[in-house]
Amino acid sequence: MKFSRRFGAAVLAGALTLTTAQAAEAAGPRHGQSAQQVTSIPAAASTTVDVNAELLYLIEEEKLAYDVYRAMFDAHGTRIFDNISNSELTHQSAVLPLLESRGLADPRLGAGEFSDPELQTLHDQLVAKGVQSPRDALEVGKAIEEMDIADLEQVIAGLGPEDADVKNVMENLLKASRNHLNAFNRQLG
Repeated sequence: MKFSRRFGAAVLAGALTLTTAQAAEAAGPRHGQSAQQVTSIPAAASTTVDVNAELLYLIEEEKLAYDVYRAMFDAHGTRIFDNISNSELTHQSAVLPLLESRGLADPRLGAGEFSDPELQTLHDQLVAKGVQSPRDALEVGKAIEEMDIADLEQVIAGLGPEDADVKNVMENLLKASRNHLNAFNRQLG
């Protein structure tokens, strides 16, 4: 499942200048997918290894949002970034027990540092874009939440009944990401 979640740095960075539809079209197939549109992941694709990989990626993805939003708040003082970064910290706290229950080591590193090289590149690009202006920062926030929503929807669709605990957490994160996206859209007008 991990291959299905990764937009990659280039796709999200492109989303900052393209519409969501244009970015999705430009991205083409991802990590072994065919060119056909994927509407769901078969339930059979859900295995402990895949769920473990998703959880490790998810906690770093939530950390990426937190780190970027803190950098945007520090750069511009825009309150939305302070508020939503606090939510992202809560999201990480929701994922951590899932890692612990599976005996997985927490992959998070220091502020602005990621064990996943794609997330490191993405973080650096998003911060560089967002510090340019308050509006750019809001566009970065919107792009992060759109990525999170797409990723979570795709993974949730592939979870089996044995992954009920993961599904519950991911559904809560999905609701929160939709709320965050709405908040960024309101700020952007």
